[in-house]
Amino acid sequence: MKRQVVRFSIGQSSKVIALLYGALGLLFVPIAILPALLDSRQTVPTGVLGLYLCAPFIYAVLEYVFSLIGFWVYNLIAGVSAASNLS
Repeated sequence: MKRQVVRFSIGQSSKVIALLYGALGLLFVPIAILPALLDSRQTVPTGVLGLYLCAPFIYAVLEYVFSLIGFWVYNLIAGVSAASNLS
């Protein structure tokens, strides 16, 4: 039997995606900061470190917004497609 996803829960799905992307972003923060901190020949501006620390949160918020839009568009297209398949 063939099954088709007709509708996503927009808010819940977007929240899960944003949390996953935010967690992955936090995972890479030490990898990005470590080389700059270990290089004794140059000083790292405080703004750059602040940007590295804020970037995963900004990334998660933007991912939430754009996945909301993406799931909304999917639900529109899937609803039209499912309605056309019924007739």
